[in-house]
Amino acid sequence: MSRQHSQSLRSSACSNATGTCKKQVDSTLTLLKHGRRLDKEDDTKSFASSHWDTDLEDDFPGKDKGVSDKETYLKTCDALGVTPVSRFGNEIGQEEIKINHRFLKGMGMTAIASALLRNKTTSKLNIAHNELSIESGKCIGRLLKSNRALTELNLANNNIRKEGIIAIAQALPHNDTIRKLDLARNGLGDSDARLLAEGIEKNDSLFIVNLSYNNFSEASGVSFGDALTYNNSLLELDLSWNFIRRAGEEAIAKSLRYNSSLEKLNLSWNGLDDCGTKELGESLKRNSTIKELDISNNRISDKGLINIAVGIEGSDKLEVLNVSHNLIFGSFEGVKKVLEGLHKNGAPALRVPRHLRHKA
Repeated sequence: MSRQHSQSLRSSACSNATGTCKKQVDSTLTLLKHGRRLDKEDDTKSFASSHWDTDLEDDFPGKDKGVSDKETYLKTCDALGVTPVSRFGNEIGQEEIKINHRFLKGMGMTAIASALLRNKTTSKLNIAHNELSIESGKCIGRLLKSNRALTELNLANNNIRKEGIIAIAQALPHNDTIRKLDLARNGLGDSDARLLAEGIEKNDSLFIVNLSYNNFSEASGVSFGDALTYNNSLLELDLSWNFIRRAGEEAIAKSLRYNSSLEKLNLSWNGLDDCGTKELGESLKRNSTIKELDISNNRISDKGLINIAVGIEGSDKLEVLNVSHNLIFGSFEGVKKVLEGLHKNGAPALRVPRHLRHKA
């Protein structure tokens, strides 16, 4: 074979590969952009309504053979006019990708999402501390609906806007692989809680959800209480450092009567008072799965702890009960009731701190 002919063949092969990659990038961008339409509606609109059905699509194209995820990413960055994140480019294909503190904007996140849409090897994605834009949040939602490899997604400290939360919440019922979702420190409020609660309720793959350090109030507690009543796959829920009180704490406490999966619940630093403790005590008697309950750093008094103690007597699963830093003063009647319950062998699994055992 002549040198000229050999060079011609190599040139043709390179041209075909470049054309294939460009085709993949163009089709991916077209579909990512197709999902950007989002009509404005009142905050009370449920995402279950057909109004939201146009935001996400199922027909992402299959990945063309011979085009790597890194090639797709670099070409997409070039097409969008954004600078590639070198760390992401180097970690594509690895089990875990961490790209924190990169201040990813809309186009930057679009490029990353395009590379991960059909990725089958990365199971953990950490993009915390990036101040994601509205468009970035929506890209995450589309990624969740399409990708079938991600099992852990960390979106903490991103100040995700409502449009992004809508997209993420919409995707959850369609995703059967995600196991852990972290949305801590995003400034989320009651309208966001309503959307996320619906998504969590209809998802049966999530095991761990972190929603701490947000702005959830009583209404949010009611929403999450409804979700826990009907969801029977979630194992851990962290709602610490919020403002879930009164009706909210009652709803969550009552949901534990019907939930048959939750093992760990953190409600510390919420301003809880005695309002929901009677419900909590009754629920603990009936619940057969809860192992760890953290209600520390709240405003629960002796009276409230006495209510909770009633439930401890009937619980055979509870291992850890954290009630530290509450308003337990005076005669410590609540503590006494808890320890009396233990002596009656009502909670054989509960681990009692050594310094409290001598008080029984």
